[in-house]
Amino acid sequence: AEKALEWKRAELDAVQIRQQVVEVINEIPGERGDVLYERYINLKRWDDVADAVGYSVRQTHRIHQAALISVNDVLECHTL
Repeated sequence: AEKALEWKRAELDAVQIRQQVVEVINEIPGERGDVLYERYINLKRWDDVADAVGYSVRQTHRIHQAALISVNDVLECHTL
């Protein structure tokens, strides 16, 4: 019973973390948010992310890099 409770707590923690990630991604507009959502929420491989957003894999990586900067900006705004 104790192990089941521990697993349930871990599951609830994971759900809360996922929701926080979705909330941050939702604050990032356009293709940057789309790339993050496809990669980290839908858990797609890079070539599938590129197909989903309509860019080459190389351009998708560039967008991803810019998106990570946007994530940092969003997180800094939330901590102020």
